Amino acid sequence: MNELKPAGTLTSGSRTLSNSSLMEHLSKLSVTPINPVAALQANVNFVPAQIPMKRRLQMLAVAGWSVMIVITTVAFLLLCSIPPLWPLLGIYMIWVRFFDKSPEHGGRMSPWFRSLRYWKYFADYYPASFLKEADLPADRPYVFGYHPHGIIGMGALATFATEATGFSKAFPGIKPHLLTLTTNFNMPFYRDILLALGVCSVSKESCSNILKAGPGSAITIVVGGAAESLNARPGTADLTLRRR
Repeated sequence: MNELKPAGTLTSGSRTLSNSSLMEHLSKLSVTPINPVAALQANVNFVPAQIPMKRRLQMLAVAGWSVMIVITTVAFLLLCSIPPLWPLLGIYMIWVRFFDKSPEHGGRMSPWFRSLRYWKYFADYYPASFLKEADLPADRPYVFGYHPHGIIGMGALATFATEATGFSKAFPGIKPHLLTLTTNFNMPFYRDILLALGVCSVSKESCSNILKAGPGSAITIVVGGAAESLNARPGTADLTLRRR
């Protein structure tokens, strides 16, 4: 009498054949060892190791200014964590909020601070420069326009808020004031850096006060403002002409 076997049941011979077939297929596979570091290097372009020290300093200067708001804010908060400094910080904030009118009255420009080597590294990173095409007599006030705005306006900062590109040497007697949003002067410590660079508020009152200061006073308005800065993209120059 023949023994009935359930359907799908494998005999010992079929098991041996399946095992040998599986091992044969596995032996043909080329297994590549997993190397996370190699995979990361294949997808990321790392900065070359052999970079001149001057170039590294230029990169550091730009990176430092790009996060200067964060640096000054963290520094202020750290000082706030020291109770003995609270009276001084309180006096500072009261003075900033109610008494200091420098952002609307020409700032507190420091020629020494504007001439620091730091700003030269900052300008040389791009590099930022300007071309003098005519003499400007210092017997009158001036209104300069800078365009395009870009995201932060690094070129305007390097030219009109520092001596990195030699503005004062090219136009002696003219005192430039780069103008920016009034809200930038609400940030502790950061505002003092701006004022030392001669940067002032772009309000109507500020423009009027600076231009009335006398011959040689100059303001620089970054045309386009915050509206165009939000549209800044490489290779394009989008203008915002309506709803200004």
